[in-house]
Amino acid sequence: MKLSRVFLGQKQLQLPRPRQLKIVNIPLKKHDICLQLQVPNVDLYPERSERMVLNSTHLKSANVSAVQKAHLELKTFEEQSRVEVGVIERFFPGYLADGVRICFAAWLAFICAVDDILECLSPSDGEAVLYRCIGMLRNNHKINTKGRAPDTEVERLTRLLYDHSRLHLPAGVCDVFFKAICEILKAHIAEFHFLDGQTTHDLSTYMSMRRRTIALDPFFEIIKYMHLPKSWRRKPTWKKLQEEVCSTAGLQNDLLGLEKDLENGDGLNSVLVLLRNEGWATLTTVTLKCLQSVFLWSSRCTMRVP
Repeated sequence: MKLSRVFLGQKQLQLPRPRQLKIVNIPLKKHDICLQLQVPNVDLYPERSERMVLNSTHLKSANVSAVQKAHLELKTFEEQSRVEVGVIERFFPGYLADGVRICFAAWLAFICAVDDILECLSPSDGEAVLYRCIGMLRNNHKINTKGRAPDTEVERLTRLLYDHSRLHLPAGVCDVFFKAICEILKAHIAEFHFLDGQTTHDLSTYMSMRRRTIALDPFFEIIKYMHLPKSWRRKPTWKKLQEEVCSTAGLQNDLLGLEKDLENGDGLNSVLVLLRNEGWATLTTVTLKCLQSVFLWSSRCTMRVP
């Protein structure tokens, strides 16, 4: 599938053509290695208007200001909230409804906070918290309050995300949004099982989770629901595109976080999954071989994205 133009509602975006690649350097300073990752330069730009400019001190768009104001109702830490809104504006520059971008920023803030909390919980506590949050999203944030909640902060954030999304999105869009979020929370549960040895410990199993925990699916599902004909939403081509983008993002995120994960011995990294299967070798030829395998997988995924 080759695309040169993309339509979101009545807005037309143009993709750069011919396709260009840029180099992203990922230094592993403690190991005197610099990874050079080739990624496509796929900036979207408007067909007939100026590009939007956003920085931490000035928002040059009435729409961006509206998104920022709504996001501050969710999150009072202003500088961080500006970063999150900036990320959404960078990838969705004014072509989606304000309510959608408001909820995209809320989702970004939510999943970053929850990721940090889950890292501090035991597998059993993390699993219990996630199941409660899934129940909240499925049942109008009403849950069975019997038993002790291992972490009430995740539940508070889930309730906040639920109410915020209901305020800014139509009911049908909310249902699609929450369903996609539940699938991501299920993938985090699967990660706990993976770390506990309850599932096969190989790269294929890991990637089946990673392409979900990279947390891009809610963006895809809302855009498909709002901008694609119903008969197109489940077409294999779109599903494959979504999987390739999520796999690429997950692998590249693993490479960016590799040095930290090597230092902490984090098992949720594609390179370390391969290393563990090689007997937890140190940064030697075996490690470089594992790095090469992940690079090749990432490159194949990247080049399959139109």
